Amino acid sequence: MKHLLFKIVTTVAVAIFFGLSAQEAQAQTALTWDDFTYYEMAPTYRCGYYAPPIACYWSNPTSPYDRRDPSPCPIPTPTYSCGYPMLITSAGVHNGRVKLPDGDLIEIEIRDNAVSSDIVEFVLQSGSGITWWKGLNVPDGGGSSWDIYTQDSRTQDSVALWAGQVNNGQVLTFSKAKIFGIHFPVYTLGGLNRIKPGSRVIIRWMKDNL
Repeated sequence: MKHLLFKIVTTVAVAIFFGLSAQEAQAQTALTWDDFTYYEMAPTYRCGYYAPPIACYWSNPTSPYDRRDPSPCPIPTPTYSCGYPMLITSAGVHNGRVKLPDGDLIEIEIRDNAVSSDIVEFVLQSGSGITWWKGLNVPDGGGSSWDIYTQDSRTQDSVALWAGQVNNGQVLTFSKAKIFGIHFPVYTLGGLNRIKPGSRVIIRWMKDNL
């Protein structure tokens, strides 16, 4: 009798588990770029008092260091702001910190002219304290795809597509480990044609249980 009861309980538990797993697998949320916390980065020129006389700063977000041009500032243009002290270390637009439907906080940073102009690179990074598996499927729109992931001490992974392949109408698929460590797809993201050739797209999975 006890054996039969155990078998029934086990069968029900397995059925519930796989039922939930199937629901989880189907519960992908289609997102747009505006659903993410995003930054769009590009080198910018500004003027300031680096050393007499006024010097120009070229701030390059793709490098940890600023390139300083000691020559006098040129005639102001829309990309310059002269006549007072200013140093911009990076330029970007931040749309606020956005919580995604499954309780995640993901930042996307697009860096123009960061890689060769004939490719687009996708980089997946995990934030501080994020150790559970996170994955990103990157298809080329022609039938092939590549999986990159982070887990434990593996905090970054990357893959590149040819620049023209982002125009094939495909979607990125974001997945993460959930119940019992099983990997579930949770989000999809299309609109890859907005990514310029030579861009590096850095996807930072900052939080996974908000």
